[in-house]
Amino acid sequence: MTSEAMVNGIHIDLTTIEYRLVSEHVNHAGSPVPPYDLLERVWGPDYQTENLVKWYISRLRKKIGDTDPKNKLITTGRGLGYVYNSPAADVELNAA
Repeated sequence: MTSEAMVNGIHIDLTTIEYRLVSEHVNHAGSPVPPYDLLERVWGPDYQTENLVKWYISRLRKKIGDTDPKNKLITTGRGLGYVYNSPAADVELNAA
């Protein structure tokens, strides 16, 4: 199953996991979300490796063209988690 999103005017197709990650970030825009919280909310309590979160965040950054180091949509707050820096109004999510 795939879903889609419009992020700052960019249309992207998302897997179910990517959709859940984007949803979590939009719901907590501007606040850090620790990797272990993302693991539990997106994958469930049976997953224990934060490397999975890192891999998917990296993949999402590439998909949305999040390459400008001075204006990143998703930043990493060292020791805090991932922060979505765009207002929620800049994202439209459509589940398939």
